[in-house]
This record gives sequence, C-alpha cells and structure tokens, in this order.
Amino acid sequence: MDRLPPVRYPVGRDPSLALALIVLWVLALAPMLAALVWRTPVRSHGWALTAALVVASALGVWCTWRFWRAQTPGELVWNGAEWSLEREGVTVVIAHLGTCCDGQRALLLRAHGNIGRRVVWLWVGRAGQSARWHLLRCALYAPVPAMLT
Repeated sequence: MDRLPPVRYPVGRDPSLALALIVLWVLALAPMLAALVWRTPVRSHGWALTAALVVASALGVWCTWRFWRAQTPGELVWNGAEWSLEREGVTVVIAHLGTCCDGQRALLLRAHGNIGRRVVWLWVGRAGQSARWHLLRCALYAPVPAMLT
C-alpha cells in the first residue's frame, strides 16, 4: 500500500486514562501516606524529610490533575499527507507526531505544532473504536514518505 487512508480518531479523556492517572495518584501519594502512618521519617530524619515527601506527593498529584484537565475532547486527523488536531472548532496542523508510550489499547502521543515550540500531549484510547484503531496505528507507525522537491 503506497498511501494510507485518511483517518479521524477521537482524543481526550477516557476510562483508560482515568485508570492510569488514578494509579499515578496512588503512587504519588504512597510516600506521604507511608510517612504519616509509620512516622519513621519524623523519628529518624526529622521534619525535613517529611516535608520533602509531602511536597513531592503534592507535586505528583498536581501534575496528574493538570494532565487530566489538558485532555480536552477533540479529533486527531490524518488526511493522507499530514496530521492535524481539531479541538473546539480550531484546527492545528501538527509538524511532528511521535509515540511516547504504546500500551496496545492506549497511546500517549507527543505533538509539535507548526507554530511555536509548544508540545501537546495526547491520550488516545481504543475504547469502542476497533476498526479505526487499526487504521490509526497503521498511520502512526508507517514510514513517512520523502517529500519530493
């Protein structure tokens, strides 16, 4: 197949993202909860270590919450030549789209727009989209054809 067919795929919040972020929240809160339950850091290392654990845990929770809030609904579009992202009526052409994490049923993608150096993280889940899921994965992993000049 020389050209991949166009594909439109929904991006944003879905149950697999919620589960992944809950696991990250628990991992972020675990050191703080352990410090509070066992009070070992307080006895042996003082309040500095406890404060560091609290700050690190709070930062982890804040980062996962911010990522969740950034996952606004939209559509990732492959038109056969380039990627674009449609959100809230605005279409942005994506200069580079890369896969950061492939869980077979979900993907974490890193998109760079044509304007500016802003990076957008996109969560794409398979839920209920089996036919288009295969097309999306083919488009993501297919070699990019060289541009003719």
